[in-house]
Amino acid sequence: MKYIKILILFTGCIFALSGLALLTGWFDSNLSQIIVGFIARRAGPNWPTYYRMTGGILLLIGLALIAIRYVRIATRWLDTSFRSHLENITTWAEQKLAIHLDMTSTRTLIWPLHFEFSDWVAILIFILLALIYQLAVSNNGYPTVILGGDAANIASFAAGRAFPQLFVGDAILGDLRNIGLYVTVHIPIAIGLEKLLGNFGLAYSILLFPHVFLQYFSYYLLGRVLFNNRYWAFLFTIATSAPFELGGGELWG
Repeated sequence: MKYIKILILFTGCIFALSGLALLTGWFDSNLSQIIVGFIARRAGPNWPTYYRMTGGILLLIGLALIAIRYVRIATRWLDTSFRSHLENITTWAEQKLAIHLDMTSTRTLIWPLHFEFSDWVAILIFILLALIYQLAVSNNGYPTVILGGDAANIASFAAGRAFPQLFVGDAILGDLRNIGLYVTVHIPIAIGLEKLLGNFGLAYSILLFPHVFLQYFSYYLLGRVLFNNRYWAFLFTIATSAPFELGGGELWG
């Protein structure tokens, strides 16, 4: 093992020194002459750039080989430190949660849930939050709400089904078989609401209110069942409602 470490260190030094030599450009002319002798062609104008790139790669490899031992030591230290801190955090969290939650006893699932005054207060808060979110979104261009993403697609499908004569020749909506496999409850609801509100953008966007409220309410019920505690159920609901971008235009929360 000792000889392997020495060999790795020696190889790393060779790579690092070779990389530095190529980066400085001291041996460009000599190296070009050697390569020209082997490949029997003239040196190209981009060869110095290739030397620099090769030098940078060799230098990085050399430094990595030289520092690999210290990297392993640092990795072990970080792993041990992380595990220690994680255990301390877990212990602290268990002590704090033990005040409100019994983590040892088994409980029978309580269903149906009994609602008290505090539950109705939480539901009222969820309604207000959903209403505020609905007004914030619908206020942009009201009453003609311009949708984007999946919402625009679904509203377009609803428009195509409600008024097929307006989309004759359209690449997608001109033939309803193109969207025949897309069947959700949003389409007939948007068609019905459009008759009352006058446009599909507003008709679809107004569905945000029940969606947001149902997410709050559903997670609150889940929290009640999981924690058997209204306080933690409410905090659980608020925590899961925070929007989190997953990338690719997808949002969770």
